[in-house]
Amino acid sequence: MPTKGKTMQNRHQNSGFSLSRQTRQTPKRLSARLLATCVALAFSGAAAAHHAPGHGDHEHHHGQQAGHVHQHGLGSLSVAQQDNTLTVVFESPLDSLIGFETVPETDAQKELGNKLLAQLRDAAAVVTLPAEAKCTHTEPVITAPPLQGAPAVAMGDSDDDDDDADGHDHDGHDHDADGHDADDHDHDGAHHHHGVHADLNAVYTFTCENPAAFKSLTVTSFKNWPRLKNIDVAVLSNQGQAAARVNADKPEVRW
Repeated sequence: MPTKGKTMQNRHQNSGFSLSRQTRQTPKRLSARLLATCVALAFSGAAAAHHAPGHGDHEHHHGQQAGHVHQHGLGSLSVAQQDNTLTVVFESPLDSLIGFETVPETDAQKELGNKLLAQLRDAAAVVTLPAEAKCTHTEPVITAPPLQGAPAVAMGDSDDDDDDADGHDHDGHDHDADGHDADDHDHDGAHHHHGVHADLNAVYTFTCENPAAFKSLTVTSFKNWPRLKNIDVAVLSNQGQAAARVNADKPEVRW
């Protein structure tokens, strides 16, 4: 995207970010989904300022993807508005939604996977928009490889996982360069396959009758998936911009 550097200028200010006003002049031919990606890029730099090494969470940076961090309990929601169209991109580790990240093996796991995919067909399971905006969405595009017949990414099989002897820990236990004691490594029981990671990505496209009323949103994911503790929200709308980390106690973002 040759014009990205000109249309998007990040200025990191503590926990927030700001975008150049030039962003609002994006040509109509630029898809809303691409705008959502730009929003995610902008927020990723600001969010990185929050996290010092040794955060103690289960975190993996997946390759060179735009700001993507695989951290259990943390999801992301990127929203871009273009005229009367909104694109919402929701992303989360599968573990934070259903408790495992491998291809379902048991009947119980298959049921959880099918239930998740069914829930995600309705955007209200992820986010609600102001009723005044009168927004409706089409069938979402959902990507969840282990639930769609593809294996999860195994650590060491690609460059998409840097979970090695860099000193990060999983919920308080360290990984030494020569390995770690299996007796001390227990992630929520036997269902956890160490070194195997997978994310879910859901893209919703809304059309709004009154787009000027889109001045807030409420994240509803926490009600459906309690393992999800925080969500990083980034919004680029006609009315303003916003970036915030929300949780079940404070799920609303206004701008």
